[in-house]
Amino acid sequence: MALSRSLRRPGVLLSLAVLTQLPARADAPTEPATPETAAPQPPAGKRPEFNFLVGGGLEFGGGDVATVAFTDGSSQDVHAGQGISGFVGGQLRLHPLSPWSARVTAGYKYVTTKASNANIGLGRVPLEFIGSYRFDNGARVGSGLVYHTAIKLNGDGFFEDVKFKDAVGFRVEAGWRWILLSYTGLDYKARNGGGSTDASSVGINLIVGF
Repeated sequence: MALSRSLRRPGVLLSLAVLTQLPARADAPTEPATPETAAPQPPAGKRPEFNFLVGGGLEFGGGDVATVAFTDGSSQDVHAGQGISGFVGGQLRLHPLSPWSARVTAGYKYVTTKASNANIGLGRVPLEFIGSYRFDNGARVGSGLVYHTAIKLNGDGFFEDVKFKDAVGFRVEAGWRWILLSYTGLDYKARNGGGSTDASSVGINLIVGF
């Protein structure tokens, strides 16, 4: 009986030694991934932000392109930079938190006279390409290019219509949120020759994004 006990014990010890050297089972649970070992994820909120825009403006200035006389003896000048406008467009910000943005708009600008029996006025299609910087308090400044096309002075039969060449100029602006004061500098040149007319203007604009 003493010999039997001495033979069993080494067998038990050998079995335990073998078990401690066996590799872990494939289905054994693994440790959870730590932030250092986890696969990197793209940061949230990094995609560009785009907004549609609608707005309007009222501008004053520029040289005279026509003078209209009325039967009561008064007269009215039509200024090349004057007019009321409406426009649509879009604004792009490469990051939602970036203070920089780019804006593109297209619209129609028109000025008429107080004549009740004639539609005398100056119309044009302005295209604007503006880059702007927005401060934390909502104030903003910007500048860029303007392009006016389809520029036409309508005489409505009282005088011959005058068409102008497309014009390129610049614009600077400053304001708070969507209310902007602007200055636009450019000249109009008639298609049938002649000198240029100053079409510069100062204005106030309201732009709404959604």
